[in-house]
Amino acid sequence: MTGLCAVQSGAAKSGPATLIRPRPWPNPQGGSDVAKPTCSIGDCEREVLARGWCGTHYKRWRKLGDPLAGTPVNVARSRDERLDAHVVKGDGCWEWTGTVSSWTGYGTIGNVGVHRLMFERHVGPIPDGATIDHMCHNEAAHAGLCEGGNTCLHRRCCNPEHLQLVTHGENLAASPLTFNGRGRTLCAVEDCDRRLDRHTGYCATHHRRFVKYGDPGRISERLTRPAVCSVEECDEAHHANGYCSVHAARVRVHGDPHVVKQLQTSNRPDVCEVDGCGRPHKARGWCGSHWVRWRTHGDVMADVPIGTQVSP
Repeated sequence: MTGLCAVQSGAAKSGPATLIRPRPWPNPQGGSDVAKPTCSIGDCEREVLARGWCGTHYKRWRKLGDPLAGTPVNVARSRDERLDAHVVKGDGCWEWTGTVSSWTGYGTIGNVGVHRLMFERHVGPIPDGATIDHMCHNEAAHAGLCEGGNTCLHRRCCNPEHLQLVTHGENLAASPLTFNGRGRTLCAVEDCDRRLDRHTGYCATHHRRFVKYGDPGRISERLTRPAVCSVEECDEAHHANGYCSVHAARVRVHGDPHVVKQLQTSNRPDVCEVDGCGRPHKARGWCGSHWVRWRTHGDVMADVPIGTQVSP
């Protein structure tokens, strides 16, 4: 039987139907061995995206109406060209004006230090396990002109005459700002031998003080408070504001640590004041029964038998 659907004819197999997707269109630019067309703008060698332009020039045309509008397209430069473009040469240090790592303070191109690139360019390759030492930094540190840390300008120096090839231990021992052989930079606070923390120039303790108070030398009031109460002849432990807990409470309530609260003396009787009644006192000098009589009838001697339940 011809002309019938496969489902109607019973030729279809059991199970869910399979979705047949159309085959992709062939690549009009050929295979991987065919050269890709490049942008038609001047020296731009980027691949074509649309209208004969690369993605950058095409977006400029869509946004500004001119593929050449705006700032020039950054053309990929070699590492040597980037070095020459951001190095300010002088009689002393050659300052790097490009990207500087906020963590270490060294100039970088990608993930490589600029001082290492300049050493390899002008002197030679750096062996495995060796490092580059800034001699200009060591001289300034010995003279007391440099405090080190990630803000040290000598870390941006890339003058090959100021760089020497040393081991890691020799690099640490060369500067007076480090513990010899342990790689720990000293805190910038005088008489503090703790290691440098977070490349801020201070140890962890002084760094917290600097963040909290704005002064690394400021000491918390908790560290300067007395151990005992400041009131004479009181040896109780300090609690607050220079006083023990008792005197601090007096200052808070009366404003004077020496004020002692006088207990009010009570003149109330122990028993009921009604003649012949020996019950314990409750209120207004009467026992509970006479007080209820007074509240109910207005007279403690009202003719109500004692012991009768009377509501107030």
